[in-house]
Amino acid sequence: RDRAFCRLIATTVERRVGQIDALIAALSNSSKGTKRKNKSDRMVQAVLRVGAAQLLFLDNPVYAVVKETVAVLKDLNVTKARVGYANAVLRRMATEGQDLLEEKADVTSNVAPWLLDEWNKAWGEDATKQIVDAALNESPRTLTVNLSSLDEREEKGEKGLTLWSNQYWQRIHQVAELFDESEILPQGSIRIHDPPVGPVSKWPLYDAGAWWCQDVSATVPALALYQALSGGGTTPVDNLHVIDVCAAPGGKTAQLASFGFATVTAVEISEKRSAELKANLDRLRINCNVVVKDALQWSPAQPADAVLLDVPCAATGTCSKHPDILRRDP
Repeated sequence: RDRAFCRLIATTVERRVGQIDALIAALSNSSKGTKRKNKSDRMVQAVLRVGAAQLLFLDNPVYAVVKETVAVLKDLNVTKARVGYANAVLRRMATEGQDLLEEKADVTSNVAPWLLDEWNKAWGEDATKQIVDAALNESPRTLTVNLSSLDEREEKGEKGLTLWSNQYWQRIHQVAELFDESEILPQGSIRIHDPPVGPVSKWPLYDAGAWWCQDVSATVPALALYQALSGGGTTPVDNLHVIDVCAAPGGKTAQLASFGFATVTAVEISEKRSAELKANLDRLRINCNVVVKDALQWSPAQPADAVLLDVPCAATGTCSKHPDILRRDP
C-alpha cells in the first residue's frame, strides 16, 4: 500500500512538474523556485514538488502534507531558513494553489515548448490541450490473452484455427472474469478498469502465462498481418514463417505465435531487451527463435512469408505511461 502511494506521488510529480514548478516560483515571489543550483536547494525543490503534488492534485490533508514535508527536510539537515521557506510555500499553496493553477499554469505547462509548438501547428490549441489532458492521466492496463494452448487446437493437433473462433472468445471471457471491472474490447484485448492491488506479477494466472500486458494500439500490427495472411481468418497459417523485427519486449512476437504461425522468429538488436523478450516468452510457454542481431546485418536461412516491422518511434503516443517523454530535448 505504501509502495503504491509512493509511486502515485512520484508519477504525479513527473506528469505535473511544469505546473508544480510554475506555482512554486509564483509563491516564492521569485524565479528561484525553478532555478535551484546547489545540493540543498535541489533537495528543497524535490521535497516541495512532492508536497505540492499532494496538495494540488491528490487532495491529501494539508496538515499531513506540511507536517511530513517539514519532517523530511529536517531529516535531510537543511537549514532552518530553507525549512521555513518550504513551510510557507506549502501553506500558501494550500490556500491559493488552485486559483493560481488556472491563472498561471494550465496543463500545457508540462510539455516542452518545442513539442507544444509542433502539436499546436498540427492540431490547433484546443486539440493540443485535449492531447495533453489525456497524456496526464495514466491509461488503464490492457491484457492480451495467450491463445497458443487452446484446448480445441490441441485436440485437433493443428495450429491453424480461425482466430475469431468461439474457443478464442471463450478463453478471453475466462481471463476477463478473473478481474473486477474488466472490459473485453472489440479486437480481443481486456481492459482492466479496477486493477488488483500489488504488482502485475501477482495478478491471477500471471505465472501460468495466461496473458501479457500490451497496449491496445500495439496489438494492431500483428492482427493486421494475421488478417492479411489468413484471408480474414479463413485460411490456416500453420505452414507460414513470419519474422518480427525490433521484437522486444515480445508482445507482438507472442501474438504471432499465439495465432498459430508455424515458425516465428524474433529479431532484436539489444542484448538487454532480448533477455526481457526471452523471459516473457518463457513465462508464456511460447517457443520462438530469438535472434540477437542488427536486422540490417542479418538474413534468415530461408526466406520468410512475411516480416512484421513496428519500429521504435518518438513515443509521444505512450506518454500517458512515460510522462518524461513530454519534456524530452528535441
